[in-house]
Amino acid sequence: MLFGVLASAVAGPNAQTRVTVLEGGTLIDGTGRAPVTDTIVIVEADRIEAVGWRGQLARPPGAELIDVSGRTILPGLSDGQVGRRCGRQR
Repeated sequence: MLFGVLASAVAGPNAQTRVTVLEGGTLIDGTGRAPVTDTIVIVEADRIEAVGWRGQLARPPGAELIDVSGRTILPGLSDGQVGRRCGRQR
């Protein structure tokens, strides 16, 4: 199955974690598979927690919703570029 939980972050019981939902975009996952349209991507802090089709996953309560309809999502691409500009080694 292409979609599911991608990563998991552990937070303490009192930690406030920012949750952002990107909804409606076209996902290119970098594996060579065909782009997937109308997706939902759930990001907690700075990690992708889950990916699916819109309607397949529930939005977490209190999450910031960003409508990315008509846009393309390329996970990891911007992080790699920022790391190089900041001089970080990967």
